[in-house]
Amino acid sequence: MLVLSRYKDETIMIGDDIQVTVVDIQDDRVRLGIVASPEIPIYRMEVYDAIQTERKDSGVNERKNMQLQHLIETGAEMLVLPRRKGESIMIGESIEITVVDILVGTRGDRVRVGVLTPPDVSVHRDEVYRAIKGI
Repeated sequence: MLVLSRYKDETIMIGDDIQVTVVDIQDDRVRLGIVASPEIPIYRMEVYDAIQTERKDSGVNERKNMQLQHLIETGAEMLVLPRRKGESIMIGESIEITVVDILVGTRGDRVRVGVLTPPDVSVHRDEVYRAIKGI
């Protein structure tokens, strides 16, 4: 797991298609904004685990999964999910985002975000991604 520190309004790029932005940091809660293609499902980890358990226990069909996904979709360009230390988000079937720590400092509050991806998926701070791409 790669762990990156981010301040409010800073972004992590996962591959070329997924952006994770620290939208807000308050006390023990962080709001993460995720921008991804509409076909990539995004779940809070507890919802993802419930879907996986239900799939195993009752062979739930794809239609039911789509209904569960619809419950957390906002229709906005950025899906914003609140998370606390230790809580995670699943993006698709193979990318896990975890709030590792929330730090209060003199330069401002920041969050340490853990990103677990397959080895072939790149993960960069936004400023590094832009330098690599020449943006």
